[in-house]
Amino acid sequence: MNLISFIFPNKTIINNTKLAVIGLLISAIGYAVLGINSRLLSQGFEPMTQVYVRIFIGFLLSVIIFRKKIRFSKIENISKHDFIWLLIMSVIGYSISVWMITLASLNAKLVNVSSIYSTIPFIVYLYSYLLLKEKIKLKLIIFLMMASYGVITISSKSFIPSFSEFGTGELFAVLSVIAGGWWSIGRKMLSDQLNNQEITLLTMLIASIFGMIIAQIRGETLNLQSFTLTPVLIGIIIGAILNVGLTFIESFSFKYISAVIGNQILMTTIVFSLILGLIIYHETISFPELVGIFIIVSSVLGANKLIKN
Repeated sequence: MNLISFIFPNKTIINNTKLAVIGLLISAIGYAVLGINSRLLSQGFEPMTQVYVRIFIGFLLSVIIFRKKIRFSKIENISKHDFIWLLIMSVIGYSISVWMITLASLNAKLVNVSSIYSTIPFIVYLYSYLLLKEKIKLKLIIFLMMASYGVITISSKSFIPSFSEFGTGELFAVLSVIAGGWWSIGRKMLSDQLNNQEITLLTMLIASIFGMIIAQIRGETLNLQSFTLTPVLIGIIIGAILNVGLTFIESFSFKYISAVIGNQILMTTIVFSLILGLIIYHETISFPELVGIFIIVSSVLGANKLIKN
């Protein structure tokens, strides 16, 4: 039995749903690579600068790649409801979330960052409760408490909760989770007026503009000589491709499968991050960190099974 059949046992399932699952698995690998990409770009750019540079280059690529799918008449007549949700997705769910996860990747182990980010289904569920009026289940609250303990264990590298020992990178990862949940909710809240390509284009444009503004406020500068550095060039190419690809894939995937199941699939990023961190950076994990990862994975899987049923 393959993964798709395990998640969707109904043999009559539509092809778009199968593609959505495959797409999110590819996204999981992409997110693991983005952690490496952030470290490459840090050799030439400050955090928010690298975020808006790679998003904007991705935007330019998306204009070229998706030019035949872009309907400017639809964009010009976008509803107020969709525009507001596009702003939320772009600014909070995209730009701020990527900024925080970039800072996390620079200050923590790749697998720790991925593990903490995998708790995003809980945030999505809480947002769904507030906006979509979903019921709160006691068991889900228990799983949330378990995941929270797992995050603290990973962050403090101790079985005894200690916020004073909370790692800086892990804190940024938590903030990224809080912000990133708005992307999934926003995609569900959008109408069908815009297609996936148009949503990709607009969110990347808005996110890059917002990132540029924040970078200027923070006093970050764009050093053009950085573009001549080999690690930076590699990082820009990888980042631009992944930003276009991941944004499009998620816009497509979350339209055909639930946000909770989709984020559960993205949780496989933990495995890929562990492998890449070990091979490239020789990052090892302590026993408390390993237990914390196990607790998070178990709680997320349990919560998603509960919600699915």
